[in-house]
Amino acid sequence: MNFPIITEDGKVKLSPCYDLVNSTIEYKKQDKEIALPLKGKKKHLIRSTLIDYFGIERCELTSKSIERVLETISSSVPKWKELIDISFLSKEMKDKYHNLLDTRLSILKIQL
Repeated sequence: MNFPIITEDGKVKLSPCYDLVNSTIEYKKQDKEIALPLKGKKKHLIRSTLIDYFGIERCELTSKSIERVLETISSSVPKWKELIDISFLSKEMKDKYHNLLDTRLSILKIQL
């Protein structure tokens, strides 16, 4: 899944979603988590980099907006996992996808 950014009127923000394919699970060696660096990093991202630096500082989101997005993600996880399970992916790829999803949710401190 891609989360591209755009700059409009000097403000950095997320663009609308357009690519919802998880290609990360296909890579044999995952040398980065994101394509463009956040705070100089492309891997080993932590919640504060994603939320505080990118969300609040760079995108100027309010804490309330961020909380609503995190709640939306959290409420979507059961359906997300169900869709993984019924997808045409092999069992190995489904397991990889579930593991990646759980890892990313853990980084965001989203608990189910």
